[in-house]
Amino acid sequence: MRKKRRISIFNVGLLLGCFLIPNMNTYAKLSSDSIYDLNSKLPLSQSKEYFSNRDFILENSKTNSKPTVEEEVDFMVSQSGYLVGDSIEATITLKGNYEEEVPFNLSLMQMPKEFHLIGPSKAILSSENPSYTFQIKIDSILDSAPKSYQLVGTLTERYRTQSVYTPNFEVKKGQVKVILEEGLDADLLQQVKLYLVKADSALHGNERAEILNQTIEIPLSNRLEFYEISQIESQQILFENIPSGQYILVVDESSLPEGWMIKNENRMVELSYNHPVKHISIEKVYSPNLEVELTTGLDTTVHNNELVNIGYQINPQPVQSGEGLIPTFTETLFLVDPTNSLSKMDLNSVVVGMEKMLESIQSPMKVGVMSPKLQQIKRLTDIAPPIYSLANEAEKSSLMNELRQLSIKKSKNEWDIEQSLDAATRLISLSTETDSKAIVMVSNHSFELDSEMIERLKHQNCKLIILDLSQKKNESLVSLSDNEWVTVFSISSEPEFKETIEQVNQMLTEPVSSFTVSPTLVFDLGNKFEAIEGLQNVGDTRYETLPLEIEYQLDSTGCEYRAQPVEVFFKVRVTNAQVDEQITFKNQSIIHYEQRDGSEAEKTILSPNFTVIKPEVKLDYGLYGGVHGDKIEIISHEMNAPKRFIEGSMVYIAALFEYQPYYQDYSFSIDSRLPVSEESIRTYRIQRDDTGQINLEPIESVKQYIASFSTYTHVRLNLYNKVEANDQLLILYHVEMPKGSHKYRSTVTIDETEKFIEIEGLDVDNDVAPKGNLPSLF
Repeated sequence: MRKKRRISIFNVGLLLGCFLIPNMNTYAKLSSDSIYDLNSKLPLSQSKEYFSNRDFILENSKTNSKPTVEEEVDFMVSQSGYLVGDSIEATITLKGNYEEEVPFNLSLMQMPKEFHLIGPSKAILSSENPSYTFQIKIDSILDSAPKSYQLVGTLTERYRTQSVYTPNFEVKKGQVKVILEEGLDADLLQQVKLYLVKADSALHGNERAEILNQTIEIPLSNRLEFYEISQIESQQILFENIPSGQYILVVDESSLPEGWMIKNENRMVELSYNHPVKHISIEKVYSPNLEVELTTGLDTTVHNNELVNIGYQINPQPVQSGEGLIPTFTETLFLVDPTNSLSKMDLNSVVVGMEKMLESIQSPMKVGVMSPKLQQIKRLTDIAPPIYSLANEAEKSSLMNELRQLSIKKSKNEWDIEQSLDAATRLISLSTETDSKAIVMVSNHSFELDSEMIERLKHQNCKLIILDLSQKKNESLVSLSDNEWVTVFSISSEPEFKETIEQVNQMLTEPVSSFTVSPTLVFDLGNKFEAIEGLQNVGDTRYETLPLEIEYQLDSTGCEYRAQPVEVFFKVRVTNAQVDEQITFKNQSIIHYEQRDGSEAEKTILSPNFTVIKPEVKLDYGLYGGVHGDKIEIISHEMNAPKRFIEGSMVYIAALFEYQPYYQDYSFSIDSRLPVSEESIRTYRIQRDDTGQINLEPIESVKQYIASFSTYTHVRLNLYNKVEANDQLLILYHVEMPKGSHKYRSTVTIDETEKFIEIEGLDVDNDVAPKGNLPSLF
């Protein structure tokens, strides 16, 4: 709020006098209860007069001062910096009370060419609506970045126009750099297919996109934002001008060279002004690649309600050894006594021996060095574990430098072994590796290990290897040598130390003879399929296969690991499908398993496609002729030649067909003049012995619904849950021929297939005995 200024009666009179001066123009009506300094527009006193804005200036120095722009308005941006592609929110806000509307124009002429205004450039402000926010998009092309900017606007009050500036803000380029680890041919980088997608976009469907001039199947929706590769340099793929937000780096796994991968936890990308660049590495992993083949057909036909068996074969690809086999210990931490009291061996000799050992290791092992002298114990909770990959020359060099620091700086302080070992186990516990880990401890101090430490080593799958240089036999440590989690070497001389180093080297690099992988296949069945067998629900319509185990064995050459293919089958029922409809699983199907480094591997696999067709029913219907060895005789209807029976004859009629659960209807329409009851209808399953001979197995409790109408009796059977798909069934019923010479018609309907039979009654003398087509079975 502006402060009211006091003026003298003389000044008020002067104002009134000036109002009477002729040739005044451009009048503005002020508020009825305020007088304004026409230069500063600050309230002066109470009045009901009119003033000109041109020919009058107050002389009083106190009332003639103008407020600064900062006192009157705020023109602010929402952040101190942005990435290319972001949207700026710039808000203009009046700070005082204004009785009239105040226009504000964002100056397009002074706006950088890289900016694009969304919406109007003008805002009308007032006391009732004191704020307005402009939306400005930072276009994808910048001359240089980072770069500082300001936005400029003009605020027009009744008697003046003034420029308003935002605080400075910076614009940077968001980048995702996918970098090769050493050892991968840079030419292969040209073949890698990957793209960046917004993490909050809907990933579904199978649409196509051009990536690196190659067409591949990728999950896109109509509103999915994705970013193509900007350029490929010698050792990296670069995505540029990426706006702030969360992204997923999606990789076509088949385009990566065998044995190389991007870890899943590194594929989640978050960029912002404070973190504008993300580095991701393509690295060598000694983990299996599981290829999945759909074995029951990609495109098949089905009927609605049909049970479908679906099969996959998982083909484990050989795991190449590369420069070295998969070691038993994938991570090793060296815990080194920093004191210089190592008996006849000084610390430098120990370090040199360790350096030679590490130089000779040719494996993907990761190694770290820990020592109180290097202040690693204090830093444990503040920095990432000092673990280096021996497969990476730069990291290996850093490791050697850290080792040399031990021999350069001597420490006179006593070493708290228990504290150091406790810190080492905590550091190892941060590892993402799932395989065995090791702590190699070099010391000349005696100490004891309690049962709690042994349990902790066991829980972390970690082996403790102790190089005891004290030259004093430590009985408590020697007794631990029989424990599978602790190995102790008592060393009394430098030659013995060198020999022990070789033994430890062999222990650390000895390859594993086997390892297991536990994959699951994951499907989203949607609303067109019902899981019947071999799947377990994991939420909504998502299902996964039952647990599997694939065991890799080191082959006879000792150069690679191999595993046998595994077949997976499950059963689903087609539901809610229409004839001629094309159906498949909802979303993409995947195989999911854990890599040896603890990261998650996930790849898309083929889903079966189905075309729904009208079912074909194989149905025989007619007079029952009985079982004859391996055949059932059904005498079907002949046109214009109905079978004739005299009054009182028992006539047996049968329907023979193969049951399918997708058939919707099993019913008979029988002439209402032919008496039929629920007891007269029987259902049999056709069984065959080893010679093919037929036996009829009665199926009890088949539900029957009988409705009588004026011209026919309708019988409907419910076979669901009573028989299995593809069972051969015989439905048999009998009627007693009534008196009179009449024709009678009986019809069976299975799904949309219908067949009928006609029989005729005959009038005969009472002396003729009635007979039927078979002796009574009941």
